[in-house]
Amino acid sequence: MLQNVGMTFVPTSKTRFSGFLIYTQINIIIIMVMTGILGAGKGTLIDYLVNKYNFSHYSVRDFITEEILRRKLPVNRDFIVEAVSALRDSK
Repeated sequence: MLQNVGMTFVPTSKTRFSGFLIYTQINIIIIMVMTGILGAGKGTLIDYLVNKYNFSHYSVRDFITEEILRRKLPVNRDFIVEAVSALRDSK
């Protein structure tokens, strides 16, 4: 429960999201990591939190897409998997 921001978040079986949401208020930081299947409502929930509670949204997919474009490759599932593997292995 997020009492300090005046909202309650109730997870369901489809509650998985993509991206990161960060909310700060009076020295409180809330970080949510969201993943999920197509049509689970991730984007709708992210838009709601950004607009209603002024969350910041950081998308991992946007970061990966930028990396693929930097390599001058087409953005598709195969190159997303390849880019993620390369980034993971570059530690």
